Amino acid sequence: MVEHRQLLYCRALAAHGHFGRAAESLGITQSSLTRSLQGLERSMGVKLFDRKRSRVEPTVFGQILLRHGERILLEGEDLVRELQLLQGLDTGRLTVTSALYPSEMSVHRAIGRMVGRHPKLRCRAQLRDWRGAIVDVLERRVDIAVAEISEVEGDTRLVTKTVGEHPFAFFCRPAHPLAGRKNLSLEEAFSYPWASTRGPARMTKYFPKSFGAAGWLDEVHGEFVSAIQVDTVATAKQVVAQSDALTPGPPVLFRQELASGELAHLEFNRPWFRLHYGFIYLQDRTLSPAAEAFIREVECVEAELACGSRSTESEGGSPDRGS
Repeated sequence: MVEHRQLLYCRALAAHGHFGRAAESLGITQSSLTRSLQGLERSMGVKLFDRKRSRVEPTVFGQILLRHGERILLEGEDLVRELQLLQGLDTGRLTVTSALYPSEMSVHRAIGRMVGRHPKLRCRAQLRDWRGAIVDVLERRVDIAVAEISEVEGDTRLVTKTVGEHPFAFFCRPAHPLAGRKNLSLEEAFSYPWASTRGPARMTKYFPKSFGAAGWLDEVHGEFVSAIQVDTVATAKQVVAQSDALTPGPPVLFRQELASGELAHLEFNRPWFRLHYGFIYLQDRTLSPAAEAFIREVECVEAELACGSRSTESEGGSPDRGS
């Protein structure tokens, strides 16, 4: 097999046509260059260069080697260049899968900031339910996922890192029969259909035996499936604005609708009723500089959200209480 070093030597020898000058350009001795070429010719069983009195020229075999070798050397140089550029995020690729609520809370904003600072960065951001996001990582379709991590914590194939924990509440239209209700009971919440995404098994153990109109149980995975399955918070908002359906979600995502009176807040304070999502990526796969930067950016956005929530609460006017 031809070594990268030997291709470099042959290219220099063809360019200079002289062993002494080629060796000087490579920073090696002439004898080292000669031994390397002789070893390559022996291993390949052909003569690669003709030694003439005043000049060294490639044979027909040497020309073939140089033609193919040049492509290999150029690809290697391009690889080094791309890796160097990636270190500065001037170029590169990032593929992210995120679940519904992390997408709305911090993921999309973080990607926007990254692209704003590094416009040559190629990025694909896709939305999946949290189970699909985990599968994307395991099947190496994405660099990293941001989704519910309770189901995969302890999985030795994966690295998980918590990034977001936010309380949930229920939201409905202002004329809903439950509008204005304080300390909503679990039974009342399950009396109406839910517009949401798939719920993790960690929550269903707190749910009543009968899910009523809210949804049903995925008995294979022990997960809650809402009666009205949605892919975006915007869809959920439109559904509940036109029906008696309820939608659970972090209050920070409903501030605008609460302020305008489009939706109402239903207080439902339970310690287990909250988001618990984080980064998920393969244990045996080194993260790219772009993925590392993405993690830092998401953490920054999440810190801003947490700071904003604390500031609002200290002022005594938390939008989490809604209308």
